Amino acid sequence: MVKLRIKTKIMSIRSKQTLNAQCPSSRTEKLSISIGGTNCAIMSQDTRFLDLLRARYQWFESSGPAVYEILVSPLPLEELASGDMALPPYPLVKKVNSGDSYIIGCPNSPFVAVANTSSKKVLAKIGNSPYFFDNFLCVLYNLILTNEDGLLLHASAVSERGQGCVFFGPFGSGKSTVARLSEGRSILTYDLALIKPHHGGYRVYGTPFQGDFMLRQSHARVELNGLYLLKKDLENGLRPLDKAQAVKELCGCVLSFSNDSHLMSRIHNTCRNLVDAVPVYELHFRPDPSFWQVMNEPG
Repeated sequence: MVKLRIKTKIMSIRSKQTLNAQCPSSRTEKLSISIGGTNCAIMSQDTRFLDLLRARYQWFESSGPAVYEILVSPLPLEELASGDMALPPYPLVKKVNSGDSYIIGCPNSPFVAVANTSSKKVLAKIGNSPYFFDNFLCVLYNLILTNEDGLLLHASAVSERGQGCVFFGPFGSGKSTVARLSEGRSILTYDLALIKPHHGGYRVYGTPFQGDFMLRQSHARVELNGLYLLKKDLENGLRPLDKAQAVKELCGCVLSFSNDSHLMSRIHNTCRNLVDAVPVYELHFRPDPSFWQVMNEPG
């Protein structure tokens, strides 16, 4: 198991001192966003950084009350690499002792944060770039969703007649290809779908977590009608998956940044509940829009 080593002063994150050092103003400003129906208030004394985030998340701004509060201290990269922390070479969420606090860190996209899922407070030091914040926010929402019986799935999502179709699979299976072949339909996401329970069923949401940073994102949500494991083929075909295989395939495509046994167990249970509520199919498709004919056939 990879060890995460962070000095005590990072665990406490002396955010006030850091923020005052970055900005002469002592006033904290706020940006409110909503992703997957969960509102977050992003707070910082670095107004220039908040303006960058406001442009980045303009389609996800919200006026509703915040569920989570994120106090952000953007820092130059040399300060984050000054020896205050030694992080593993991939994003990691690590539980602190037996409480509800988690350390979130990633050196390749420099950030370190402490998040408490009970108080719903987050303190974060992040490299001074919206790209780094975007990666941090994706990891944070992954943690939030895991505790809300939701998940982030490597998948594209399309709204067909007001119903959500989620196309999932490993890298190279054709997720973005299927989305591009869905002309005339609403594309929620090309690469990462957010799924949450809702009134006995599930909803799928668009997210801002995309490969193309400048791509216009969709904050739309629709009821989830079906999950489709993608298989490139010479002919179109559709067959239902049995529940055991469906759970296995879904678990393999869930975005996860932790080896914490409690979080991993929750993800597995979420996949089982999802399969119980939503049909899962294996979709064999040709590289043209004709696969929609198979999907829309009655029965």
